[in-house]
Amino acid sequence: MHWGARVDCMQRDSRGVKSLIENLKLATEDAKRLEKESDVRCQYKISEMVALMEKHKNQYDKIVEEKDAELDQCKAMEHALTSKNALLETNLANTDQEIILLKDQLKKAIEEKEKIAKEADENKIHLTREKKNKVNRVLVNL
Repeated sequence: MHWGARVDCMQRDSRGVKSLIENLKLATEDAKRLEKESDVRCQYKISEMVALMEKHKNQYDKIVEEKDAELDQCKAMEHALTSKNALLETNLANTDQEIILLKDQLKKAIEEKEKIAKEADENKIHLTREKKNKVNRVLVNL
């Protein structure tokens, strides 16, 4: 009977192993099913994230284009102002030269006027002396 008990034990073990294998197969199928479901969820989340990233990229690209346009406009304005500034500086330098020339002319005119006034005063003094001398000569001759 020793063999008989062993056979019974083996049959029970065999049924247990078959049951264990069946349970493992079911667990494997469940794991595969869960893995597929998880893969589908992950793919969906990845798709959502990619779409969101594309949206943000498009918004960023639009902002970059706007900022580039503003920068180009500012550069054009800066160039215009630089040109205008150079023109104004040239005009200022020319005006400064004109002022220096006019000051020199004014100084010469004042000096000439003073010279003429001095000559006029000298002429008056000379005429007054001559008149006095004539009067004195006339008086002396009388």
